[in-house]
Amino acid sequence: MNEPQRKQTAGVSREPPAASPRAAASFVVALLNRYVGVGDLLVDVGCGPGLYRHVTPARFIGIDYTDATYYPDWPRSVDIVAEGSALGLKDSCADLVMSKSAFFQFPDPEGALAEFHRVLKPGGRILLFDYNRRTQKRLERVEVARRPCWTQWRLRVLVARAGFQQTELLLPTARRVARPLRLPFLVVQELIGSWAIVTGVKAK
Repeated sequence: MNEPQRKQTAGVSREPPAASPRAAASFVVALLNRYVGVGDLLVDVGCGPGLYRHVTPARFIGIDYTDATYYPDWPRSVDIVAEGSALGLKDSCADLVMSKSAFFQFPDPEGALAEFHRVLKPGGRILLFDYNRRTQKRLERVEVARRPCWTQWRLRVLVARAGFQQTELLLPTARRVARPLRLPFLVVQELIGSWAIVTGVKAK
């Protein structure tokens, strides 16, 4: 594979569904700000248009497999052109690695998780905002392409197998949900919602 291509301006994900929003999601912004602060390094893998570049006080690196525009009026905003399994970053340099609406399309998800683990500092965090099985099955029909179609629980297992600790399923809300209510909300999310959101921490 060629060496990752670095860019001064420019965003790595496959083509988004036609209905993908072009604005930062409030629950994503809230969760990011829960976990990063001033001076931290946030790496967005599959950053596309770079919607989360300026929503936290952290430094930001956007990585995508291409810097080509989605459409003429929707450019990507990429700093490094690279695949998820070869990010072109130093070991233990990032405080948080995120991926939104992209991980289910990575050709080598296990390799990408290993790479995320490598570039995170000890105590650093992974934060995956992925589509759940219900949404991926719909995309299979629309895009005529195979998808992994994992549940949020299956995605959590993959993250844990990659060596992350304190793995947790999160809900697509900007508000904190009391622990006794999380399981029923997660079940509802799997049955009628769109998201599989997993976080975990690299051991110190």
